[in-house]
Amino acid sequence: MSNQHEHGHVHGEDCKHHHQPIVIQPVAAELSAAAAASSSACALPDETMLPAAPVDLLVIAVKASNLEMCQSVVEQHPTSVHECDSQDGATAAHWAALMGNLSILRYLADAGAPLDARVRDSGMAPIHWACTRGNTEVVRFLLQRGVLIDSVDEKHTTPLAIAAQYDHTVLVFSLVNSRADINVLDHCQDSALHWAAYKGNQQTVALLHYLGLPADAQDSYGSTPLHLATSQGASSVVEYLLESSEVESLVQIRDAKGRTPMDVAAQRGHKHVLKQLNALNPSALQRTLGIVMGDGGEKALFLFFIADAVGSMIFYLCYLSPVVESMAQDALLVALFVVMMMFHVASYVLEPGRIATEGKPHQLYRQALELAASGRVDEAEEIGSLCHTCRIARPLRSKHCQTLKRCVSVFDHHCPYVHNTLGANNYRPFVIFLFFAAVAITLNLGSCVQYLLARGNRGIVVFELINMTIVGVFAWLMVIYHSTLVVRNLTTNEQMHLIRYPYLRDEVGRFRNAFDRGYCANFEDFWRRGERTAENPYYYTELYATTVKRRDHGVSDGEKSSLLSGENA
Repeated sequence: MSNQHEHGHVHGEDCKHHHQPIVIQPVAAELSAAAAASSSACALPDETMLPAAPVDLLVIAVKASNLEMCQSVVEQHPTSVHECDSQDGATAAHWAALMGNLSILRYLADAGAPLDARVRDSGMAPIHWACTRGNTEVVRFLLQRGVLIDSVDEKHTTPLAIAAQYDHTVLVFSLVNSRADINVLDHCQDSALHWAAYKGNQQTVALLHYLGLPADAQDSYGSTPLHLATSQGASSVVEYLLESSEVESLVQIRDAKGRTPMDVAAQRGHKHVLKQLNALNPSALQRTLGIVMGDGGEKALFLFFIADAVGSMIFYLCYLSPVVESMAQDALLVALFVVMMMFHVASYVLEPGRIATEGKPHQLYRQALELAASGRVDEAEEIGSLCHTCRIARPLRSKHCQTLKRCVSVFDHHCPYVHNTLGANNYRPFVIFLFFAAVAITLNLGSCVQYLLARGNRGIVVFELINMTIVGVFAWLMVIYHSTLVVRNLTTNEQMHLIRYPYLRDEVGRFRNAFDRGYCANFEDFWRRGERTAENPYYYTELYATTVKRRDHGVSDGEKSSLLSGENA
């Protein structure tokens, strides 16, 4: 097992600089062998079954969360709480801190265990080990018992830096809230922000930047957080840093080897990151194409749909209509086309329902962080999951859109055919657009059949027939799919990630949609969700609280998982 603290980022192999995961060796076989030699759970087994040193048996008991066995070992071998195990050079307190077992850690501390003891090789204290797992309660206990909040290991790494490495955003805020010095640097002059960027922890990067760490700070190798993020291909971190910093100066900073972040990305072969950085200085041709096609050609399907729809309409009027010879059919198809395009444009231009980053959403964000930092985690979880990029408490059914780079209320999906994200405010016109598109395509397809029956085989008409058939099948499948979502009161995002969202499960993990109140009520909700969330972004959060929690007389422990770390993003 290794618990070494090494560190190597873009500087080269000579800079050792990152924490290897602390691996817990299997203890079941050892513990069962020990238990089998004794008739009592708290009595020591036969001496022949014990590890070489009492401390090793104590560590086994800690790993197994067996408080009675811990007490038995300590009573017979009081000095074992001071000793380091034979395999890792760590004390029992280290393992209790890592496991997050506060009752065992408290017992060990009361028995005289040193809470600032160091691992032989790395110099890490129990507080460092607790931070690797994000054990906020354990960290708070250690601080109450006098452990230094800015305690450093052999590499001069603080608990804050380790929490940042492992993306424990709540613990990061808790440490800062407890007066951890955010400006402490390790032996390579890296801050906690450098670490979070290097590890690709975008949520923690956003929080640390918000808390005041500069994005342009350079370590002893001249690397900024952007250099480190590009070296690892952490595109989400790169995107955040480019959006939230003085871009021109940040991308031009060179490290000790004379490399800009773009040079590092090219050297490491991270093409996506290189594309992000190149987009900052496009050529004239790239700018022109960007205006027409969007960044990375993201408008391609949007423009394809418009071209196909307009082209098919022109083809009908100029080629099929003279053969069909039905003014009523002509008028119907033109009307369908106009209505379809109206709702297509509405889906494109309407704001999907961005959630404000000030006012109540931000106030709840701060409140949740402060509650968690003070140990009131249950109350913090009641507020909901947090977005550390937007710095808001996310309402139920919302999600951070990577395309818009903002949280969207009742997020459905990002649709390339309307070149917009679909949310509470524009999902209704999108579904109506799909319906009229499917009907118009079907009528156009029928016109192609009429033409072929009247005039015989014509290559261009056969091509249009095939085109309309393919597009029509796709359109009707989309109509059926989204109609199903409407009558079930689900979004595409929820349907695709049912297992991820606690509010879509009951206390034993079975699917349960708290918002499904019958076809009529679901259709009304679909029709009015834009205005409802515009008036109150937390409409669905409050609806969930009043319907589900009242019905169940409180949320069960198995259901309470609104993650402060933002993993439901």
